[in-house]
Parts: sequence; C-alpha cells; structure tokens
Amino acid sequence: LYPVLFMDYLESWWPSLIPHAWRPIAVLTLSLALTWVNYRGLQIVSQASLVVCFLSLAPFMVMILLGAPQMEFGRLLVTKSMDTVDWPRFLNVMFWNLNYWDSVSTLSAEVEDPGKTLPSALGWAVLLVVLTYLLPLLVGIGTDPSIYTDHIEWHDGHFSEVARRIGGAGLASSVVLSSALSNLGLFEAEMSSDAYQLLGMAEDGMIPAIFARRSRHGTPTVGIGCSAVGVCLISVLSFGEIVEILNFLYAFAALFEFGSLIRLRIIHPDLPRPFKIPLGLIGLSLMIAPAVLMLLLVISLASWFTILSSGGVMLMGFQIPLLVRLCKEQDWCDFRQDFTCTGPSNRQDYASTAGGHQLNQQRTLSNRTTTVSYTHLTLPTKRIV
Repeated sequence: LYPVLFMDYLESWWPSLIPHAWRPIAVLTLSLALTWVNYRGLQIVSQASLVVCFLSLAPFMVMILLGAPQMEFGRLLVTKSMDTVDWPRFLNVMFWNLNYWDSVSTLSAEVEDPGKTLPSALGWAVLLVVLTYLLPLLVGIGTDPSIYTDHIEWHDGHFSEVARRIGGAGLASSVVLSSALSNLGLFEAEMSSDAYQLLGMAEDGMIPAIFARRSRHGTPTVGIGCSAVGVCLISVLSFGEIVEILNFLYAFAALFEFGSLIRLRIIHPDLPRPFKIPLGLIGLSLMIAPAVLMLLLVISLASWFTILSSGGVMLMGFQIPLLVRLCKEQDWCDFRQDFTCTGPSNRQDYASTAGGHQLNQQRTLSNRTTTVSYTHLTLPTKRIV
C-alpha cells in the first residue's frame, strides 16, 4: 500500500516524473530498497523514521503558522448534509488512519524497559497523532473560501491546494513531498512489526524454526522476506480495496486480542507482565467495550469482495495450526521448544514478542543491544493529503 501511495503523491504533483509503463518497476524497486533498510536493523529503521517524521511534519507546521492568522472561524461551523456522506468509505479511512497501535507489542523484546517506555511513548504518540490531524484540518477549513458552497473540493490531495493558497507553490510542493515520505516511514514500521511477529512465533515453537533465523544485523530475515512478498502481491489492488481488506482483517485480529486479554486475566491473573492495565476484570471489560463495538461496525461495512477475499484468507489461517501439528508429528520441519505460559520468575528478565518469552542471548549482537522507541515507528501518521 505505502509504495503505491508514495508514487501516487509524487505523480499528483509531477505527472511526467515516471512513464506509466515504468510505474510497476518503480514500485517494486522502492519496495526492495525499503526492505533492505529493514534488513539492516531496527536501529536504522528508528533513526530513519525520526528523520522522516520531522520532514513530514515540518511543512504542515509551517502551513499552520502561516494559515492561522488567515482563518475565518465562521467557516469551522459550516455543516454538510449527512445524506451526502459516504459513510462506509469515511469510517474505513478514518479507522485505518487511527489503528495498529498494538503493533508495537511484536517489538517489545527489542525495547529497553518496555513496561515504562511503551506506555509513555504511546501516550505521546496519541497526542501527536491527534494534533497532526486536527490542526492542519482546522487551518485548511478556516482558510478555504469554497467551504460555504462546495464541499466536493475536499478530495485526496486537497491539502496541497490549501498549502498553495496559504504559502505558495513552494509550500504546496513541500506538503506533497512530505506526504510521500510519510509513507516510507509507515512501510518500515509495518514491515518491522510483521517480521518480528513471525520471529516471536517461531521462537515459541508455534511455526517452523526457519522463521527465527536472524541476519548478522539481528533482523528476522525470513519474516522480512515474507512481508516483502505480501507487499508486492497486494499492491495490485486499489487504495480503497486495500484499506477495506486491511481493516476487515485487523478488526477480527483485534477482537481475538481483546478476547485473549480477558481470558488471560481470568486463567493467569498473576502472570508477570511488562505492563498491566490497572483495572479489574469488570473495569477492563467496560474499557474495551466501545472499541469492540467499533470493530463490529467496521466488519459490518465490508463489501462482498472484502468478505470473500478476507474470509478465504482467514479460513486458510485456521488450517495453519493443523498443518503445523502435522509437520511436528511427521518431523517435516525443525521447531523450537513449545511455548508454555508459565512466566519468568523475575519481572526484570521478562521481554515479549509474539508470545511473551524470555529474551535470550542471541538478541545481543556484537555486545550491542538494539533499542527503539515506539514513537520512532508510529509517526508520521497516515495522512491522506
């Protein structure tokens, strides 16, 4: 999705940049280049993400500073008939822009003191994400004279027109470029999350041990390769189709996560955790109830194409445990020890990837432990400009 969006943003501003026939090759080349960055290690990914974060947010900060004095606050009160809103598309795009907060769990074994670092980073990330969406939107509406007569002007890429009106062609070009760059940071973050999830599952004996192989940089080689193949395959779909499929699958995954959260509190209440939500079982259930309702709403909005394609993928996924069991019984693949949820004796020794296992010595490479902050991987946000 993100390499495709990167090319879309560039072509929206420079249509002749890449000939149409060369576009698939350009997307593939970009995907491979970004995959190589992930292969080199989380430290490089985090540092690159910080640079991309700054470059992505800087033009919008300039637009806010220049546009705030030009705002007409009455424009913020203009409403639109609810009947003209494409609710399925609106909710799907909004949901996609604000989800995947749980992805950091697959990287927690690579983070120093995750029990303290991750909650703090998540709190700051939520604040920054809200501000980076809300402030440019308020400035854009407040400086747009067409808001009284024509809402249709607000289409994909309209923020570049807002920037042009506020600060000229230079600021508009910067906004388009920053939006393109933000997709590179998002690609790196999502690939890291996917690859380390496979790594953790392999180290817990849930999938073949080949997925636990690390490169000389400490990165999960096979997991990164699988993620890259998936990116290339799904890039043939349109943006709307990809977003809807991702939301549909994510909604089911999140429901399973919430169910596991409640079940683990019941059957393993004393299990050591890097971080524990300071609520009892009833309070925890009430806290996740609004999120569960939102997830069910997203599922109900899916098209038949999404239901059939995603349903097929999920049915295949349900067969994987049976295939893994058969591979173990027939000794077709090598597996590491089976995971047992006993928990470590010392909370300080605890580190979690996909299954909550202890961090072994292989995770320290060349006497240097890889660390990364969640904010490095969360920002910039998925802004559709």
